[in-house]
Amino acid sequence: QRNLAIARGEDIIYDLTKIEAELANILVFEKVYIETLPDSQLYLETFPYHMELFQGCMRILSDIKNLITQEPIPIEKMNSLGFSKNSRLEYASKSTIGNSSEILSSLEILLCFVKRTAVGNGDRSIKEFVLQWMKLSSLYEHREFSKILDIDLRLKHLVSLYELVEEQVADVKIKYIHEKYQEKLSTDMEVAITESIGFEQQTTTKKVIQAETFALALKRFMLRFLTLENQKETDPLKIYLQDGSLNFWPSTVPEELVDELFPENLLVANTYNAYTFTMKKIEQTMKKHKNRINDLTNLNQTEPTASRNASRKSRKGRQKFDMM
Repeated sequence: QRNLAIARGEDIIYDLTKIEAELANILVFEKVYIETLPDSQLYLETFPYHMELFQGCMRILSDIKNLITQEPIPIEKMNSLGFSKNSRLEYASKSTIGNSSEILSSLEILLCFVKRTAVGNGDRSIKEFVLQWMKLSSLYEHREFSKILDIDLRLKHLVSLYELVEEQVADVKIKYIHEKYQEKLSTDMEVAITESIGFEQQTTTKKVIQAETFALALKRFMLRFLTLENQKETDPLKIYLQDGSLNFWPSTVPEELVDELFPENLLVANTYNAYTFTMKKIEQTMKKHKNRINDLTNLNQTEPTASRNASRKSRKGRQKFDMM
């Protein structure tokens, strides 16, 4: 095992011979291999393995959006999923969704099937669509995934659901991406990020990319493209992040804003540290804002007391003067 971080610092020893034998027994034994001949009309579409969806179908979310107009998941449905609205972030990063990695794998299968069948009715229930197809019926057997289906989300919520679960998986997975994508930021890179990103909560006339959306886009890119270690670390990061068809950014972020402000000196190799730098800045800004609120609260609590004391002193002074 090359990356010991995956084992959380412990060595892993694999018996490759045994693994190959078990895989052969599961995948090959008593199976038929079908090969498409050059002049044959037999058509077999390739399928992605788990976490390989965006390697072969990198624009699948755009394809789904073109087939079915997508909408955000309603707040009441979000509450049913275990998410609560957060004033700073779009939704809290923690939820009650269990086995999020398995659910994400099921959603990858569902996305591919929706694209293949070219269904266009966004108001159709996801559960109804899954149960209609025998090939998808096994998805409903997954306990956690069936709970999500029972919430009665629609196909027009499919992309939002995928991105929601994806974020849960990314929070864990991105910590263990290959070290070649964890190159340190130069001072110029940190300056470029700071100038392009809006870390302060106050509204400003200066055009900026909101820090949370910047971090979210980096997180999505890492999970979708860097977990398999195929991307060249020397590529400029803007090649991917400025491509609107890859759907890294929320729909509320204009493509023109990203094209204009995304830091040009970042490389794919700097992705992880650009993300951690941004998250650290967000935490610092939130802490400053919280301290500022506490200071104002304390000031408001002390001012009335000081005013009352001053009033008492003035009344005492007038009483002495009147007695004279």
